[in-house]
Amino acid sequence: MIEMFRTVWKPIRKFLALTACTVSIFITIDTSAVNSAASFNYSDGSLKITLPIRIWGEGATPELANQWEVWVETALNNAAIDYSCIPIEFDADVQFVPPLFVPPDGSEAVAGNIGGNGYSFTKTQFRSAMLHEIRRRFQRNSTDGLEYWYVPDDANSLRRAFISRIGGSYINDGVGMIPSGATKHTVVHEAMHVIGHDDKYSDNARGYSVPDSGWSGNIMATLAGAFDRRNFHELYDAIEDEFGVDTLPSCLKLEMNLDFISYAKSPPCNNDQAIGTLEFSVMPDLSEDLDGGGIFPLTGHGQGDIGWTILQRCPGTMPQNVEITNNPFPIDVSGYLEDGGDYHIELHSGDHVCFNATLGSFCDMGLLNLVLPQSQFKTSYGSYAEGSLAEMILDTGLQSGDWFKYSIFATTPDPHWYDGHGIVIIMDKID
Repeated sequence: MIEMFRTVWKPIRKFLALTACTVSIFITIDTSAVNSAASFNYSDGSLKITLPIRIWGEGATPELANQWEVWVETALNNAAIDYSCIPIEFDADVQFVPPLFVPPDGSEAVAGNIGGNGYSFTKTQFRSAMLHEIRRRFQRNSTDGLEYWYVPDDANSLRRAFISRIGGSYINDGVGMIPSGATKHTVVHEAMHVIGHDDKYSDNARGYSVPDSGWSGNIMATLAGAFDRRNFHELYDAIEDEFGVDTLPSCLKLEMNLDFISYAKSPPCNNDQAIGTLEFSVMPDLSEDLDGGGIFPLTGHGQGDIGWTILQRCPGTMPQNVEITNNPFPIDVSGYLEDGGDYHIELHSGDHVCFNATLGSFCDMGLLNLVLPQSQFKTSYGSYAEGSLAEMILDTGLQSGDWFKYSIFATTPDPHWYDGHGIVIIMDKID
């Protein structure tokens, strides 16, 4: 298993500015390089990323640090569940720290002892000068290893928030200025720069910020934008650009849509329908050759969410409730990859189904494990698929967007049988 730990990560980032106004959303100020203090640790098939952020200034408080930490950590971890192929855990470490230096009065006009002698500054000029002084202090003290965010006590009049990248004669570390009244989206957007994400917008001739082509609605391009898979691909690229192309494993992310009916009587009258989705990642461990002949174990995990609906009950049978009590339930992945061959993917479901009847109730752990082996792939598009949903054989040449149909039909002696269909979609692929 690959194991590595890095304490200094140097992604290429842009210098960001967010505005609070509704007309001009972003303003780009600088594009010089910076070294991020974010660290990552990859082992046992998962990636852990730590974002050490220190906030200071008249608007910074321990309570604000706690709030921003929850915002960043929750947003990134939720997005990783939905959009990351490689399992990722984000650890936001936001702390309130004493001032790096004692700033002058931040009133509308102040005697300028920052960036000049004997001048008066407007509030905007004052804050610009503050950043110059922060940079100078970093240079003087060789402070690095953390992201320092200056927090003015300003919810309205400070219209821009940004992460700066110091280059040239300054030390290679970033400073930021985020107002105390910044929104959750603004704080998360700025934190994305700490882990290597670029802005996805540019300013037009009138100075208004316009999303880059294809990026409208993304968190790195639009106010109140959302995440998508491209944000995590940029994260993978930043890691491998810095530490090598073999740092992270190849990965498949699959989505399996289920729709089947469970018949419990003959003639059929106790019928239930299950509809839902299983989503899981598959990663080969190329550091372990199982037999010396190019057979590598697969690891991975995922989750499923299934809803049960009563379709019909036999005469005299009181209504019966059927539900999975642990949605979203875990999915375990195993199997192997043939060098130059196919993926052999085995699934094991951890669903917990309970049937509540008038004559008693009972629960069944892993009911889907009785159904998945009774499926068969019918048609493939783009690449081939064989086997069942419990033991899939997939071509290594498949691509993101490929999909496969399957059917389900199974009988049991009680009598009991299942009948259904669905598709499997390749949601993401990282080579």
